[in-house]
Amino acid sequence: MIRKIEMKEEREKRETKNKRTISIILALVLLLSTAGYFVSEMFQEKRNTLVFSGLEFRQTEHGTWQFSYGGISYETMYNPGEVKNISDLVSESLGKKVSDYYNQPLYISAEPIEELPQMAVQELLTNLGKVVSRSNYACLDENCSQNYPIKNCSTGNIIIFKKSNVNSSIIKENEKCVIIEYAEGEQEKTADAFLFKIMDIK
Repeated sequence: MIRKIEMKEEREKRETKNKRTISIILALVLLLSTAGYFVSEMFQEKRNTLVFSGLEFRQTEHGTWQFSYGGISYETMYNPGEVKNISDLVSESLGKKVSDYYNQPLYISAEPIEELPQMAVQELLTNLGKVVSRSNYACLDENCSQNYPIKNCSTGNIIIFKKSNVNSSIIKENEKCVIIEYAEGEQEKTADAFLFKIMDIK
C-alpha cells in the first residue's frame, strides 16, 4: 500500500515536471516566433523604404510610393531612382518649382487633345491637385475637338502631353507651359519625373 502511494506521488511529480517543461517550451516557441515576426517585419519595412534627397519613400502593398514633401503627402507610381533615365533628359530651360503651382489654376492639355494619356494625367492631378486652386482640361486653339476653355502658354499654367516623335522622353518649358514629351510606354514615368523635378528630388 505504501509503495502504491509512493508510486502515485512520483507519477504526479513526474507529470507536474513534464507539464512545467512543456509550458516553458511553448512559452519559448511563442516568444521566438513573435521576435522572428518583428525582425522579419523590420527588414521587410527597411526593404520597402528608400531615401532620395533626404525624403523617405515607402512602397505600399499596391506597389506605389508614398512620401511627404512640404508637409503634404504624395503618392507616385515610380520612385526617383526608377525615372532617372528620364530625369537626366529634363531640359535645362525647365525652371518650374512646385511653389509655382500653389493656389494657382492648372490646365492639362495634349497635342492632339484626343491623345490625353489618362493614367499619366491622373498621376499629375492626384498629386498637384493637393496644391493647385483648381484644375481643368484646356484646348490650345480654336480647332480643338473638345469643348474645353482655350488657353495659351502666356496666360496660364498648362501642362501639355505630347507623344515623342523620336521615342525619347523629355520635359521642357515654353513660357508658362510645361511640355511633357513621352516615349511609348513612358507616360506615367515621365509624369513622375516631372513631379520629382519640380520638387527637386533626385
